[in-house]
Amino acid sequence: MLNDAQLTAVGKHIALALDTPDAAITDIRRFHGGASRETYAIDVAAGDIRHALILRCDPGDSLIDTPRALEFAAYKSVEDCGIPVPRAVSLCEDTALIGTPFFIMQRIEGGEAVSPFVANAYAGHHEEIGRQFFAFLGKINGIDARSSPLAQQVDIPDARSCWSRELDYWSAQIEKNGLQPEPILMAAIRWLRSNPPPPAQRLAIIHGDYRNGNVLHDGSGNIVAVLDWEMAHIGDPLEDLAWALDPLWNLQDPSRAAGLIERLCQRNGHLDFVWPRQCGRHQHRSGARIFGMVSKNDRKSCSCDAACGNIRMKPGIDQLLMALATTLAARILPQLETQSYATGDARIAALLSVLLAQEADRAADTLARENREMRMLFLTASRLDLIPALRVRLAHDAATEEADLKLSTLSPAHDRYTETLMALQIAIETLEDDWARALNREIWQLLVASAERRMLVMPAM
Repeated sequence: MLNDAQLTAVGKHIALALDTPDAAITDIRRFHGGASRETYAIDVAAGDIRHALILRCDPGDSLIDTPRALEFAAYKSVEDCGIPVPRAVSLCEDTALIGTPFFIMQRIEGGEAVSPFVANAYAGHHEEIGRQFFAFLGKINGIDARSSPLAQQVDIPDARSCWSRELDYWSAQIEKNGLQPEPILMAAIRWLRSNPPPPAQRLAIIHGDYRNGNVLHDGSGNIVAVLDWEMAHIGDPLEDLAWALDPLWNLQDPSRAAGLIERLCQRNGHLDFVWPRQCGRHQHRSGARIFGMVSKNDRKSCSCDAACGNIRMKPGIDQLLMALATTLAARILPQLETQSYATGDARIAALLSVLLAQEADRAADTLARENREMRMLFLTASRLDLIPALRVRLAHDAATEEADLKLSTLSPAHDRYTETLMALQIAIETLEDDWARALNREIWQLLVASAERRMLVMPAM
């Protein structure tokens, strides 16, 4: 939270920006949530006039590393294109005021965002919202990007390299922030490099995170704001379209694109009419699918890993679970026992402790099983000239696991085997014989089974 000195400095900055010397901050509150920005709602009074504003600045550890000037320029670029966005008021790049650059914009009230995990979030207004959602995206993508304020803040790529620039960026983020080997994801990245989309038909302003969770609606079928422009850049508009159509955002209704427009209507021309008419290009289906794979695989993995705090030496899962169970037993339970409602809450806390221990056991069993499967594949696959040191390593790991089934023992071995499996995949992908194809199928069966064991299914809400 901003301290008193910082609030005073912000107040003076706002008074100058509004050209109202008597302006004063009457209320400030922080919006919690969001991985890349600190956001504050600020109420300002200037005589009888009230200004509802937003302050956006970087937190101490930002997931998305983009300057405030870029996001401010993005808002300035789209404020006259016919979509509802907050008016950008002022940019301050002087870190002396609050310790970090920030900008001020108008606060749009009376709207709410939806969660992608809540079914029927628009309460029957899907079609109306959907028409606006894709029409607004078309308008964004139809702006003359080269003459926009955003063009002064970002690099303008060649039309042939839009896809590779995004893939390079997100692949680097995965490598930087990854907590464990990702064989399926890395195989997808290799496939993407070998199967590029066609060059962009035109360069456009890209929102960078256009989805139903980043627009506000009024509950009556109207979008009242398009927010969160910190990832804006210039590139192929198919990138925005593919991300918006990702099944993750379908509000638990796979029959609707983005949880909004019936997919049958999408195929019969509804989306093909609304979006291209506004942005001035045709929807290239294979290109959209490839951009969707780039966005889906890279961004999600990067976001999940980076959200864990860029941990390099990660503690074992069992250590985390046991630390939480210990905290529940040692600190929370004694406090609950002093309360009138202690009995029920104490039982809940005790149950959580038991469940945590059970989950640790299940995770250990899963890793032990997968380690055995990978060792067996390495040792039995014909034509693999495994060096003696690897055989010794595999035997040592097997003996260690039989004696100690803790996650802190199993997890490092699992990472080593997975890295070896990835190297093996890369080596045999260039081979054209039946042996290589059979081995590759065996590897993929193992990887898919592993991924399915870890699949999280979000319950209906």
